[in-house]
Amino acid sequence: MKDIKIVNFEKNSDNYFVKNHVFSDKAFFSISKPKSKDGVENLKWAEHLVKFLPEFPIFTTKGVDEFIDHIWNDFFENTKNNLKNDAISSNSFEQNGSEASLTSVWVENINNKVITNGFSIGKEIILSFNEATNDLNLHHSSINPFDFLNETKTINWKDEKIDSDNFYFLQDFELKQGESLIVANSFIIEHLILTYLLIKSNETEYWDRLKRKLESNKLLTDQLLHLRGAFKYQNFIDYLHYFEKCLLNNSLPDLLEEQLNYHKKTDFSLIYSRIFFLKDHKNEIDIVDKSEILNYKPTLVVDKKEPIIEDYSSRKIKFKDEKSDIINYCLDNKIFQLYHFTDESNIELIKKMGGLFSWDYLLKKNINIPSPGGDSLSRLLDAKKGLENYVRTSFCKSHPMAFVAKAENRISDLRILEIDPAVMTWENSIFCNMNGTKNGHSRGENFSDLLNIRLDITNSKTPYYKLDEDDKPFYQAEVMVFEHIPLKYILNI
Repeated sequence: MKDIKIVNFEKNSDNYFVKNHVFSDKAFFSISKPKSKDGVENLKWAEHLVKFLPEFPIFTTKGVDEFIDHIWNDFFENTKNNLKNDAISSNSFEQNGSEASLTSVWVENINNKVITNGFSIGKEIILSFNEATNDLNLHHSSINPFDFLNETKTINWKDEKIDSDNFYFLQDFELKQGESLIVANSFIIEHLILTYLLIKSNETEYWDRLKRKLESNKLLTDQLLHLRGAFKYQNFIDYLHYFEKCLLNNSLPDLLEEQLNYHKKTDFSLIYSRIFFLKDHKNEIDIVDKSEILNYKPTLVVDKKEPIIEDYSSRKIKFKDEKSDIINYCLDNKIFQLYHFTDESNIELIKKMGGLFSWDYLLKKNINIPSPGGDSLSRLLDAKKGLENYVRTSFCKSHPMAFVAKAENRISDLRILEIDPAVMTWENSIFCNMNGTKNGHSRGENFSDLLNIRLDITNSKTPYYKLDEDDKPFYQAEVMVFEHIPLKYILNI
């Protein structure tokens, strides 16, 4: 009988524990997760699936069907006997069956070659990684993480036949030198895939594909934004080694902990296995299974009802050395206000918060913006340029992006806030001659950077849509203010 570990996966709002059943050794790794609580005896069905998996590999629909046919009757009879005094549950069990996901990998040393077989149904997914090429391969229904937003597929003992479309089968996959196979529960797999995407997004092809996908995928975009620190890793293998070192030390990588805190995950167990091989001095293969199960308790969970807000009232403003030059320039060019567009529904929050804050600051403090002006893609672009913690202001009152936000129904009641140009003199304020996320822009914190802004275009009486195409980018010149603009610097609120 297999030595099965049963670990808490997550405790939801109803205090119902969803558990993973895990079995691991050098030749075999399996995870099964019961489907929530909308079926009867799902938890025991998940345990049953793992416990009675054969030692020989299954890698066809027929093989899974035969496996289920072999084990379901004993499970059915035992469960019916346990429920004999509970007519309602017994009837529900017969009507609905029991459901669980299942992912299993078998590893064999055949003629000094490492051969892997297995299958996956659900979100505990199989990945292969090649250290030499830094390529990650997702063995599932597609090679991107967007499947995580779909409903989890499961095995139900009541189904007469297995739907092959719901399965991925890994058949006779040879692990080469430098390759490894990763099997883990869904949250770790999702984290690793998103991290990999962030690192690969430095390549134009991946970035373009990512942008197209993200246009209709706010949930995934938010997760990517919370993992943006992964950009500091140039190679996925560097991050993977760091990730494994943290698990071995019974700790979490910072990026994963931030992601778990963001999703308010509690009583969470992380299941991870990476299977690879080493050759000894005789060139014989030793299969290695680096398996870790880490019970996670968050170090910080912020109550959304009472967000932690820093008191800015006593913070002293630091000024640029060229403060007087900037003031004189504003007077000479009649720059008496800058502009920031928002929605009328945000005004109450702005007053309550004591001014404008960057979207990144609000996101980290779990403060919901009633009508955000930027969309998921614009936030991702901000993060890529390192501008996520800046409040954006413009020289033009009629900003083209405000009309885009209205057209896309992100803003319904446009409100233009007038900002005191004194913010231009603050130490960390940035001058940008175009939209800060546009390629080819020029930006900096010095007076010379302010002089690069084309006031002849930003102050032009010619409507934006009538400007020459070459001039349009300069119309969106910006002053970006670090993190916060206090209420007293908003002139019309």
